[in-house]
Formats: sequence, C-alpha cells, structure tokens
Amino acid sequence: MRRILLFLTVLFGLLASGELGAQTPLSVNKWFGALACGGSVTGASANTLGGLGHFSVGLTGTLTRPDIGILTASAGSASGVLRLGVLSGSTLGPGINGIGSLDVYFKAGQMFVNAETPSNAGHLGGGIVLGLLRNSIISPAVSLTLGWHKTASLDVTASPLDFDIFKAEVSTFVFRAEVSKNLFVVTPYAGLGANRNNAKLRRILELRTERTETDAVYYAGIEWNILLLRIGIELGRTGDQTYGTLGTRLTL
Repeated sequence: MRRILLFLTVLFGLLASGELGAQTPLSVNKWFGALACGGSVTGASANTLGGLGHFSVGLTGTLTRPDIGILTASAGSASGVLRLGVLSGSTLGPGINGIGSLDVYFKAGQMFVNAETPSNAGHLGGGIVLGLLRNSIISPAVSLTLGWHKTASLDVTASPLDFDIFKAEVSTFVFRAEVSKNLFVVTPYAGLGANRNNAKLRRILELRTERTETDAVYYAGIEWNILLLRIGIELGRTGDQTYGTLGTRLTL
C-alpha cells in the first residue's frame, strides 16, 4: 500500500511539473499573436487597394498585459506595414466590384516585454489579402487575409528565479475574415479568424520545449478618413489575451 501511495505521489508530481512547464510556452503563444498580428493584420479596414499602382504605408502600435509564468507583465509592439495592390478584381455590375482582387503586405517591427526584466526583439511577416468585394455605395468590403509572422529570439523571465529565464522564438500562421463599410468620414470594421502559433523555448540549462496551438481571434475597429490619411483604433481578443491597437496609414 505504501509503495502504491508513493508511486501515485511521484506520478502526480511529474504530471504537475509537466503542466507547469507547459504554461510558459502557452502564454508566449498567445501574446505574440496579439502583438505581432493583432486582429486586422495590416492595421486597416477590409477594403483592398484596387490593383497595380495602388499602395499604402502605415504604422501601428499595440499594447497588452500578458501572463508570463507567475507574473502579469506589460508588453507592446511598434510595426511598419507596406501594402501593395496586385489585382483589381472583377466587376459584376454597378456597385459590385473587386471580386478576386488581391493585395500583398509586408510587416516588420519591434516588440517590448516588461516582465521581471525588460526585453525586446524584432518581428517580421507578410501575406496576402484576397478581396471578395470592394467597398461601394451599395456594398461593404469583404476580404480574407492569410499570412505568416515570426519573432527573433526574445529573453523572457517567467519569475524572479534566475532558472526561469528562457529564450523564446515564436511563429504564427494567420487567417482572417473581415468586413467593413465606408461611411465617408469613418469606416467601421470587424473580423474574426485564427492564429496557429508555434513556440520554441530554450531555458538557460539548454532544456528545450516546443508547443503548437490554435487561438481564435475576434476584433472590431474604426478608421477616420482624412483625405488620403487613415487613423484607426482597434480592440480585440486572441485566446485569453485582450489587446488594443492604434494605427495610421497613407493610402494611394
């Protein structure tokens, strides 16, 4: 009986330590998706640009409060986004256009984590925006976004104990479905999708951990239209992580 109790105690301890070890990569997954991708990955409404010769350049800033181990930290990112029109799409009739339009985007920036010790790392990514409809007087804009984003090695301290310091590299495959409607002065938009996150971690004792998971993403925002300038604010949630984003872009 004592041997059985001892065995069960050891087994429970191993399972508990394994579960605790899994919490750290899980949390890194969630807040990396929020910082690097946000909801609207390009920091814009659902409307495509309109084909070759059209482009936009913009800046976005995102803030969130991730749980890292036993800490609740603060984290943010600043990113530049370049978006290029490729295809203008087909027209079915008055006010029904942009079917099959296509943009490509490139995104790069820096993320900052203020946990037990401050840390920062660069991130980059890119992808496509496929237009199902372009905005018109009678129709909203509807689009799908597919992309891939990755961070450089990021030092994260999960607790005040030195042996909980680790290096993290995270990559995220992105899917979004978005809708928006230009109301002249403002353009409200909303979307949902998923982040497929992969986190690779290396602790200071060279113990390596890897975890992959998928988080649902949903968000809403609004852009103010000032001639060629767009200024936007967005709130969203990915996994259990809430974030806020401010952005501005110039569209031609």
